[in-house]
Amino acid sequence: MDSHQGSRAAIPKSPEFSPESAVRGAWRPWAALLRRRHLAGLAAWLLDAGRPLALVSAQFLYMGEPLLGEGARQLGRLLESESETDDFIDELSIDEGPGSRTMQGDA
Repeated sequence: MDSHQGSRAAIPKSPEFSPESAVRGAWRPWAALLRRRHLAGLAAWLLDAGRPLALVSAQFLYMGEPLLGEGARQLGRLLESESETDDFIDELSIDEGPGSRTMQGDA
């Protein structure tokens, strides 16, 4: 019985863990996919410009989770947190090439 209680004690309740930190694990594959498809700049712009609709969008994602899967929940959590959204926009901006901002410029 002590070993059972010991296994419960082995699971740390870390103050660093939060639903937002769980979403961060999904960022890198999302960002890599968007970069491969040359959509990182567009995604960052949409996230930034769509801030007023972020909470409503998150609620729609939560409602659609049974059809859309776990990714919808993770994206909803990202949209609910301004700091998470800012950090993901920063993640999308890493390693952008010189031609990645052609939407605003000479395209």
